[in-house]
Amino acid sequence: MIDRVHLEQCPICGASSFEEAFSCVDNFVSKETYQLVKCTKCGFLCTQDVPDLDHIGNYYQSDDYISHTNTKRGVMNSLYHLARQFMLTQKALLIEQSKSLNSAKDILEVGSGTGYFVRTMLKRGWHVTGIEPSDKARLQAKELFNLDLKSLEILDDHALSEYPKKESYDVIALWHVLEHIPNLNERLEQFFDWLREDGILVVAVPNHDSFDALHYGSDWAAYDTPRHLWHFTAQTIERLAKKHGFNLVNTYPMPLDAFYVSMLTEKHKGCSLSAIRGFFTGCKAYLNLLFGKKTASSSLIYVFKKENKYLKN
Repeated sequence: MIDRVHLEQCPICGASSFEEAFSCVDNFVSKETYQLVKCTKCGFLCTQDVPDLDHIGNYYQSDDYISHTNTKRGVMNSLYHLARQFMLTQKALLIEQSKSLNSAKDILEVGSGTGYFVRTMLKRGWHVTGIEPSDKARLQAKELFNLDLKSLEILDDHALSEYPKKESYDVIALWHVLEHIPNLNERLEQFFDWLREDGILVVAVPNHDSFDALHYGSDWAAYDTPRHLWHFTAQTIERLAKKHGFNLVNTYPMPLDAFYVSMLTEKHKGCSLSAIRGFFTGCKAYLNLLFGKKTASSSLIYVFKKENKYLKN
């Protein structure tokens, strides 16, 4: 019997009143249906009754879950790899342009998957610590790149010699990871402590205010229940970050995500020619981004700066 976590309080505003929004199916593993609920006070969208920490790991055990398996099987996964190679350089440049660096160049990546970003930053002369909860992904990172990624234990066990000291890093990066983290407020407290003065927190998450999210509704693949616990917009993530002493300094669109997510959505819907249909939806999303607002992107990268004065709301 799987124990479920029933959300009683909004992690952003603390309100205890939610309304049902819609339901989504887990298309990767279980085919179970999950209810998404919205905070009636701040509008934050959350997945309700997710598996507890002892069982949620089982919901990542799919050969199609590409961030953990590195599979290149099929058209969409091949396209994902091509896009990733391009985006790795773009992510590195974004960080280096966003942070005036001292000689240390220390970066922590939380949720390193199979180690591609860690390897990229090491090759650019950074001192990198990578954390990845999946045993399978850590093993692949070791086999592919000879990387020794840390387990989640490093975040939770203060007695470990590797436990980060205060003001250890210039940059902390989470690429499509924050939506998976159950204890949001505790982690953001840690990240604040571990960043040096004027350090930056870089976060990429799906955006359910995007063109493709509104187009597909509850079928949108980036809801990815139950692995995605939280579903952000530009407004809700800024409010969460500000609560923990981070000031938003820049937002960047991720236009390629709409193509992959749209293709995946069409596949999950069982549509014929899903890659082609998804590609055309991605084109529409891209045009909407060009002539609309950048916060309509399928995913967004947020650059937050640690403030000198930490005042909780």
